[in-house]
Amino acid sequence: MKLSRWELEVLHILWSSDEPLTTQEIASRLRHHYLKKAIATLVIDNLIDKRVVTQSGVYQDFSRKMNPITPSFASVISFVDYYSNLFGNISSRNLFDLCKWVFSSNTLNAEMLRDLYGLMYDSEQDR
Repeated sequence: MKLSRWELEVLHILWSSDEPLTTQEIASRLRHHYLKKAIATLVIDNLIDKRVVTQSGVYQDFSRKMNPITPSFASVISFVDYYSNLFGNISSRNLFDLCKWVFSSNTLNAEMLRDLYGLMYDSEQDR
């Protein structure tokens, strides 16, 4: 599955959260804060079209006058499933670029790092 840099960044944000996130919450965690909600909305729509993200519920904000209803989103594919599929199809030529991007995403937590190490180790053992 081919995902853009932006799509991967949004997925990493969703993977690092224990609960579904609204578009605004995702936008506030993007590396490039000046792009904010417009980019987050576009990227989420693309990920929904690719069936990688799904709308998982709605949130109603009673603290605001108009009580807007805001959808929340969650990843359909797990961190491990995505990267294990990717490592199965990756060449040694672009492995460095993949690792560089993952480590610089600023959303990698200890559990993801451990899973990533395991996937890389398993991939190396298969060769």
